[in-house]
Amino acid sequence: MSAGQAEAGRGATCDNRFSFVECDVENFTSDSSFDEVYHLASPASPQWYMSDPQPTISANIVGAITLLRYLKDDGRFCYTSTSEVYGDPVVTPQPETYPGAVIL
Repeated sequence: MSAGQAEAGRGATCDNRFSFVECDVENFTSDSSFDEVYHLASPASPQWYMSDPQPTISANIVGAITLLRYLKDDGRFCYTSTSEVYGDPVVTPQPETYPGAVIL
């Protein structure tokens, strides 16, 4: 899909400055390089991590290395996760020292 036409999540759309690509992050390929890359591909469930950690680790690490190959030299890379990793916060915003509050 071209920029501005892709659907993300539950019907949210990107404006014409962005492209959304849904794919296996470990096998992503492109003929382009990018100004910014947002890596949001980590499986988001502590139960998944505990039952089968290899795919989670691979999506995080191999996925990040794969995406970095397509980043322009002066580009920005954002790697982020969800509350599933950190739990429901006791303090907001969370400082870098915040340990998380995941309930298993």
